[in-house]
Formats: sequence, C-alpha cells, structure tokens
Amino acid sequence: MPFTTLKRSSPPNFLSRSVLFVILFLMFSRFIVDPDFGWHVAIGDYILKNGEILKKDIFSWTMGGYVWGNSYLLYEVFVSWFLEKFGFVMLVFLFAAIGAFGFSLLIRKLNLIVGFLVFVVAFLPVANLGVRPYVFSFLFFSLLLLALEHGTYKKPIFSIVFFLAFALWANVHRGFVFAILIFGTYLTLEFLSKKSVNRWALVSFVASILGSFVTPFPFKLWSSGVVDDFRTWENLAYIAEWLPTAFFYPVNILFAISGIVFVYMLVFGNKKINPVWFMVGAFSFAFAFVSVNLISFWVAIFVFLVSRHLELPFSVLRYFGRREWIFLGYISLICAFVIFINFVIGANRRWGLSSALISLKYPVSAIEYLNDNEIYGNMFNEYRWGGYLVWQGKGRRVFIDGRMAGWKRDGVSILGDYMKVSNGECDVMSKYDIEIVIVSPSFNIGCFEGFHEVWSDDVSRVLVR
Repeated sequence: MPFTTLKRSSPPNFLSRSVLFVILFLMFSRFIVDPDFGWHVAIGDYILKNGEILKKDIFSWTMGGYVWGNSYLLYEVFVSWFLEKFGFVMLVFLFAAIGAFGFSLLIRKLNLIVGFLVFVVAFLPVANLGVRPYVFSFLFFSLLLLALEHGTYKKPIFSIVFFLAFALWANVHRGFVFAILIFGTYLTLEFLSKKSVNRWALVSFVASILGSFVTPFPFKLWSSGVVDDFRTWENLAYIAEWLPTAFFYPVNILFAISGIVFVYMLVFGNKKINPVWFMVGAFSFAFAFVSVNLISFWVAIFVFLVSRHLELPFSVLRYFGRREWIFLGYISLICAFVIFINFVIGANRRWGLSSALISLKYPVSAIEYLNDNEIYGNMFNEYRWGGYLVWQGKGRRVFIDGRMAGWKRDGVSILGDYMKVSNGECDVMSKYDIEIVIVSPSFNIGCFEGFHEVWSDDVSRVLVR
C-alpha cells in the first residue's frame, strides 16, 4: 500500500509551545562553569574596571603581549556585569531562557512528532548552550534563518539591519563566520536555481560582511577566529570542539537520527519544498559531522526544516485524530517531569558559584593554599583550568588557557609544547622557567622531577621548584 500523507490536527498553540519552552528552559539551565568562563569574566572585569579594551595578552607568562582578535568583547562585558549584579544562578536562568527562545523561534508547526524530534535534537547542543557565547550565536542564527525564509534580505531597509546585526554578532561570538558562509551558500544556490539574483540580496550580504569588521580588532578578529585555528594542527587534533561528531557518544547517535530524518524529508517530502533549503541543510550537516563545534547550527536548520516539512505516513496517527494535542501534552509533561528532576539534582549540587566550582572539581583549595602562603611564580597548569586560574588566580599568570589553543610564537604552538610536557617529552622544558605546577593527581608529572609537592587533595596537587 503506497504511503499517503496524513493531515493531523494542530495542538493548541499556546499550551504546546509553553510546555516545550519550559522543557527546553529546564534542559538548558545548566549549572556548569565552562572552562572558558573564567577568562571571559576576567577580561570583562578588566574592561569595566579600567575602561580599556585589551588587545594584547596580559594573563599568561608564556605568550605575554600576544595580539589577538577578541570576538567575545560585548559578551564578556555583559557577563561580568550581570554576574556581579545578579549572581551566577540568575545568569544560568537568563542563558537558559535565551536558548529556549532561540529554539522556539524556529518552530512553525508543532505536533506530536515534531515536538518529540525537537526534544531529541535539543540534547545535541546542550554542551554548547549553558552560560556560553554560543547561546547568542544560536539566537542570531535562528533569526538569520527566519530572515532568509521571509525574504527580508531582499528589502533595501534590511541591508542596514544586517549590517548592525553582524556588527553586534562579531563582538559576541565568532559563530558569525559560519553564518556568513551559510548566507553566501544560500544566495549562491538560489542564483543557480533561479538563474538570477536580487540586487538588494547582494547588498545585504556585503553589509553583513562589512558589519563583522566593526570591532576594535577588524582584521585580526578574522585571522584569530579562522586562520589561527586552522593553521595549528594541535588545535584541530586535541581540542574537543574541533573533533568530528562521530567521536562523542551519545551525541553521535542523536546526530545520526537527525540525519536519517533529514534524508527521509529529502526523499519522501513534499516536492514543492524549495530545494535550496535542503542543500543548505546538507551543507550544514556535513560541517557538523566534521566538527562538533558546528553542531548547534545544524540543529537550528534541522528544527527549522522539520517544523515546516516533515510529513509521516504512519497510520497509527489516525488513532490520535483531534486528540493529538492531549497526547502531546501528556508525553511532554512526562518528559518535563524527568528533566525537572534532573534540574533539581543539578541545582541542588551547584546552587551558587562556589558550590558549582567545587562540584566541578576546579582547584579551589589549591588556589586558597597558594594565596594563604603567598606562593607566586611562573605557573604550569592544566589546560582545562587555565580560564579559572586567570579569573581566580589573584594575578598569577598561566602557562595556557582556552584562548591560546591556536596561538603561535616564532612558529611554535604553545598548545603543542603543553601537549609535549603532558606526554612526557621533557626536552621542551628547557624553554620555560617553570616555578609552580598545579595539575590533577592523574596528570603525568614525569617532567617535574626537580619539584616537590607542597599540596594535594583529590582534585589537584601543587608542586614547587
């Protein structure tokens, strides 16, 4: 029996969307202190206190004075200010609301199947959402997809909007680079499809590119955000966010499911669907497969397409009929309850910044020991603690932190030297005058034989020379 398209009733808009928003809000309320959170706050604090935009590194002793393009400037100032005024918990809730709102913008039709798929793929970018600048990129990218859908990029007045939006985006998160790539791909495919291109569409695209240069680091921002990352193989080989999605479980399983649904829509979907959107989707899927860092953008396109074009022939749906919204609400409430329990457990363990830092095993006690005993000097630290130490280290400069994965001096990668030390290749030590070591108990300290341990617990150990 051939497949037949089954028309399903739409659930009550306010109820279904409200339930989904609450579920997403609870999912994204992650009381997690990201390894990069510390240096973001430290830079924001510096700008607010000194009224000066940092253009050179002042937080490390290995790459001091390095000039880099900071694409997080406004994010850092905002997060630093908000954290000081309202605290960590309110910051978590704010970012959860922004992430849930970004998802909600993408959804046109919400039914049982769409709601379930949105719920499933929402787990894919969870690691990137939380209190991270990715949240703003996800929101901006959602707005870009809507602008492409409604053709606002073809209207003269919106060329100004695109310029201003990308000027803001370039100072919040470097995800604007991928957005420009998607925008250009969409226009190219549209041209190939229609054999013509709207003049104002090109103006809006050029305005977007020009807007990304409205920063204190116009050209350096692009070189730091693109060139530095891709010219340093250690960055691509060792930093998790640049590794293929297939390496991460269960993200790879959920990613594969989303790909299967996408192929289903492409093969069995409505033939009136604009093929440009599916080609853009395939383009985005390929990039997300290569790098888990880009999976948030794929999720946005997937939710956008599923809520507009997914049609299933399952005859079991006939059973639901007009009562589908009841089942949607019932299942959503069950899911919301499970997520709420997880939310309560996480909040109970990490309610407040201090509790979160201790729960996430940052070297809080080790820093207290260094402060109490006034121990200072050139510090070797674990990469994942670099941001925290920049922020809470009381002026101690770090060996490396999350900003520096793509940094090189005289052609030598600081991340490469860090990896050599951590792998026991001790010859590189002769280049550095290390005086303090702060690492986890499992870290290979074979290169620090001349040091003696002055502090240790189940989280960290401190060695001095």
